[in-house]
Amino acid sequence: MNQRTRLGLFAFIIFLIAAVVTRVMPAVQSPDENVHLLRADMIAHGQWLLQPDAQRLKGREGGWVDANLDSFLAAMMPRSGNPPAKVVMERAKDINWAGHQVFANSAGTGYYIPLIYVPHAAGLFISRQLDFSMRTSYELTRAIVIATSFAIIVWACLLHTPSPLALMLLLTPMSIFQFLSPTIDGLCASITLLIVSIWILLNREPPGKSVSRLEYLLYLLIFILCSARTNLLPALLIPAFILKNNYSSQRLIATLVLYTLTLGWIAFGVFSTYDHRVVRSLPTTEIMIRYLRSPSEFFILLWDTVMDNDLRRFYKHSFIGILGWIDTPISRQSIRIIFSALILVVLIQAFRAPWRSALEMRGLMLFISFSSALLIFFAMAVSWSNYPALRIIGVHGRYFTIPAIFLAYAFENLNAGKPALKPWVVFALLCFSGYSLYAMTSAVIIQHEMPFF
Repeated sequence: MNQRTRLGLFAFIIFLIAAVVTRVMPAVQSPDENVHLLRADMIAHGQWLLQPDAQRLKGREGGWVDANLDSFLAAMMPRSGNPPAKVVMERAKDINWAGHQVFANSAGTGYYIPLIYVPHAAGLFISRQLDFSMRTSYELTRAIVIATSFAIIVWACLLHTPSPLALMLLLTPMSIFQFLSPTIDGLCASITLLIVSIWILLNREPPGKSVSRLEYLLYLLIFILCSARTNLLPALLIPAFILKNNYSSQRLIATLVLYTLTLGWIAFGVFSTYDHRVVRSLPTTEIMIRYLRSPSEFFILLWDTVMDNDLRRFYKHSFIGILGWIDTPISRQSIRIIFSALILVVLIQAFRAPWRSALEMRGLMLFISFSSALLIFFAMAVSWSNYPALRIIGVHGRYFTIPAIFLAYAFENLNAGKPALKPWVVFALLCFSGYSLYAMTSAVIIQHEMPFF
């Protein structure tokens, strides 16, 4: 059985597992899942950009969505007074699309490029055309998003086999939960894998003066990723790295176009989006300017934040598995076991990594990892925390998954071909993923009392 067949079989098994596990996961239990689906429904009927609220007219903050979809998502929100999730899901089998629209606020998604919502919008568009029930529409949309993420991961693995550490980061309870939810976290993580795989392939087989289709795809994926996750702006250095080693005017133009589009979109999102959920004494741009003028002020705030024992514990636990709206933690024993396994693999790969080979590429991966993690704190300091602040608020452990993936790739043998994982490594990964699935499903079932239905 060749590697393509093994990967295809593995992906098929994983997808079947996902189909079973999602039966215990009620809708809208991932952070901001409701606004992601609202934004996707806007895109599904042609509203690519957010619109101002007619009552405030302060900036783009929402758009028009189907009334029954809006009601369904609101009913599934984990708020006091709502009926249990399984009751709402059962009722949703008998509610179809309303056919008329209401204005819904989704300001938190205004910074994200609409392209990242194509799978979500496709699911909702198909459901609307076929007039499915709200429950069926949700399940179809979730299935399309999951299938898209897995397809991208399989493609990445066909180009370059990820290290055990990179795969383990995708198999923590937190990562699995996000992959099985129709948000953009799973898509962004899978796109990251594909970006790094293409980058490694291009570095191993240097391109010529002309830009290949694969390289153009790399630039498109970087544009989507950085426009959906602004803390990953350091990934824009990847095209500069390729340009430095393989200079051509065509590649220079492609790189400059990528930078212009990415930075232009981010500037548009920052200056046009109005988010009334965050009430602060100063606007985001003013806080950003103050920290840029006085970097020491930000780094003192950062130090005070990461030195806070409670916050450090929260980052660790939420990186491994505080699921849902930070209300569904896996057991502490599971967190200790999974975290210890990750640390053990980090030490093994760091010890075995050929640090002197592909030194520039490895160094850039490390820089992207640490700088993007730093930008997470900066983004939350300027967009979510008040000014002046005692601590940076709003940082969740799952935000560090993609920076950790870049770190994991930095520990690999980047000059190797496409080595297959050894049988004992595959067995260990299966054990790790099985335990993560057990920890995740146990927490969800206890929280929501959801049977397999």
